[in-house]
Amino acid sequence: MLSVGVDDRVAGDDSVYSKPKGYQTVRYPKAGLAGTADAQRQSGEHNADFTDYTRDVRLLNQNIINWLGDTMTVAGKQVAGGKVAEMYRRCLETTTYTLFSNKTSEGNWNDDVTQQGRGSMVAALETPHDAIHVAVGSFDVPGGDGVEGASGDMGEPDTAGFDPIFYFHHCFIDRVFWLWQQRHGFTDHLDIDAGYPGTNSSDGKPPQGATPGIDLNTPLDLNTPLYPFIKADGKPYTSADCINIETDLGYTYGPGSLQDLPAPTSHAASPRRVIAATGINRANIHGSFLVSAFGTSNGQRVHLGTKAEFNRWDVDRCENCKTHQEVKAFIAVPAPAASLMAAASEEMLDEMSSYALELRTHDRVIHSDESHPQRGAESRAIQTDSSDQPDFRFEIREIQ
Repeated sequence: MLSVGVDDRVAGDDSVYSKPKGYQTVRYPKAGLAGTADAQRQSGEHNADFTDYTRDVRLLNQNIINWLGDTMTVAGKQVAGGKVAEMYRRCLETTTYTLFSNKTSEGNWNDDVTQQGRGSMVAALETPHDAIHVAVGSFDVPGGDGVEGASGDMGEPDTAGFDPIFYFHHCFIDRVFWLWQQRHGFTDHLDIDAGYPGTNSSDGKPPQGATPGIDLNTPLDLNTPLYPFIKADGKPYTSADCINIETDLGYTYGPGSLQDLPAPTSHAASPRRVIAATGINRANIHGSFLVSAFGTSNGQRVHLGTKAEFNRWDVDRCENCKTHQEVKAFIAVPAPAASLMAAASEEMLDEMSSYALELRTHDRVIHSDESHPQRGAESRAIQTDSSDQPDFRFEIREIQ
């Protein structure tokens, strides 16, 4: 519970993140936006349905289980879950620090691999990180019977640190980073692929964003100052100062999950078909959102996978956010033998009308059902019907 009020002082965004004195942190399935009279009214109306603490905790726990799992059970049937545990395993297979470290580099690599039709897709640690934020804070896995309208603090970048779970979550992210370093022989050094998208303070395909105290488009390296963190000698910390957590920082982690995975392979297997969603402009989306792909099996819409985007409520008011506005998502299409698409033949999987893409935000759902995807260079943009909704491109790509 906040002992003092907190003001959202970003000009022009209606102070949506302000919190009054006495505010208590909330998580899914509750709503926590309270910065305006309208937000307080909507959150109050929503939360009136969630007054049983035991039931609320059960809903939260089940939501996190659904996000972590490959599948979840809905009405007695198995459907695709959030696959976040698999995302963590996949990011540990990523062989370079540049690709492991951020979604900009990940997205650029996967875009190139799926356009060229060869190579292996990668996963950045930031991807499952974002998914856990929205799982605890705001969204259920599409295709399930979850709760609409949640807006817990963990699901919003500006307020996530109000929730004690934030610190447990980031300790786990730090642990996975250390596991990756041990797994790939980077406990005492890290290599940055200079010039690759995501390695400058701002670049254009898409940019990673400005760093506090660093001029735009400055190459980032292990000696870049990590403002505002200052050492005892008054100099800023750099990445080179804290690569090895045991010798440089004096702590370590005990045994736990993800530790006993098989040895890394040089080329992780990639799916044959991938749904590629590009050109999503998050500047027109309020808060965190989901990019989901669906297929058709036995005439029913089947959830194939979802990418969660941890997004600020008003990107236009955030100078750092504006330098990397494009969101990309690459979601695997299961083989026909997989349970999710068991009734789909190879011919059906090649039909463009077998798929749909959906953007799910706090205030609307944007979908492509009426504009079918196209293959490769013949892809069409999905035009939305409002000037404040993001258009996006959606296509099926193949990897040999």
